[in-house]
Amino acid sequence: MKVLFCLLALLTGAIAAPLSPDDTSKTFKLKSLVLSPSNSSFNNLYLEPYHIFPGANYAVLSPKTATNPGIIGYLNGTAADFADRNTDLLFNANPSPYGFVIDSVNATYNPILINAGNGTTGIFIDQGIIKYHSPMSGGFYACNNTLEFGPAVQLFYKPKVIDTPTGCSDVELVVASAQ
Repeated sequence: MKVLFCLLALLTGAIAAPLSPDDTSKTFKLKSLVLSPSNSSFNNLYLEPYHIFPGANYAVLSPKTATNPGIIGYLNGTAADFADRNTDLLFNANPSPYGFVIDSVNATYNPILINAGNGTTGIFIDQGIIKYHSPMSGGFYACNNTLEFGPAVQLFYKPKVIDTPTGCSDVELVVASAQ
């Protein structure tokens, strides 16, 4: 009888906080999907770090190649974090993970960073798309930018209160296979 009660308790706990397949901490890569304005040069690019100094990188979007295959990420958090859409997006690095950081510098310039340590909490997957759980979130956008080592397609956070800058496009980050 005790075994039956233990089994029932385990099943009840599992039912109370179900996790969908998209919400597990499986590894994946992130690929861009342009929303608007249409710009095919920003479409189907993979998220990569762009080194700026030790432990710090801009998030950029690049074509997938043998030498640039896209960074592998995963969601990290407790069962409660997953249920509350309050997880971190982390990336494999050696010796410790790097986090997806939404750097809200000001109302108009908000680069995404991939830095050593934890990322911004509140990142989750909804129907295969990376989202930021914030009432001010308007998603992400990509722009051609000249960075320290040359041109790149840089990824930015878009608060709802700003318009996408001219020459840039709103993008979604789509979960893709880690291979």
